[in-house]
Amino acid sequence: MRHWNFWSGWIIPPARFALGLIIALTVAGFAFGFASMISQKPTEVSNARNLHPIEEQISHSMSESDSAPSVTIASKSVRVEVAETPSKREQGLSGRHELPPDMGMLFLFDSDGKWGFWMKDMWFPIDIIWISVSGRIVYIVPHATPASYPRVFVPSEDARYVLEVPAGTAESGGWKIGDVARFSNVPGI
Repeated sequence: MRHWNFWSGWIIPPARFALGLIIALTVAGFAFGFASMISQKPTEVSNARNLHPIEEQISHSMSESDSAPSVTIASKSVRVEVAETPSKREQGLSGRHELPPDMGMLFLFDSDGKWGFWMKDMWFPIDIIWISVSGRIVYIVPHATPASYPRVFVPSEDARYVLEVPAGTAESGGWKIGDVARFSNVPGI
């Protein structure tokens, strides 16, 4: 009785050679990539990673904190990444795994409206704050979680701007409807 094995059972000889070559090249590629990663200095590894725009803004604004876009409500300020184009507004914070404390994303719209937001492709909870053209907070959704998707959060009043911040920021800052937001270094405002 003949015993079946992977190499002689299903694969014809030329295909066996090709499969063996593919496997060998794949293993060599992984080994080379791992070896080159280990041989890099820690600073090279951290500088080589791809940063989200908000992380790039953090690293650039550490030395230029006065010029970084920010929103101040009550006495709490957050630096913001500005989402002023339709594609940036559509992407928002989706797909990111965290939002550093005291950071946020500010959505700018060309007109007032009851702009709906959802938690599609989100990995962490956030507070969502709708702000009128005059800078007054008109609506707050605290602790919106990824599990709330596909629910759409819609304000009860028109807003021109929407601010997303880490969950708990609005509560810890004492933010409430009627508070006024001040914008610093935000293009277009």
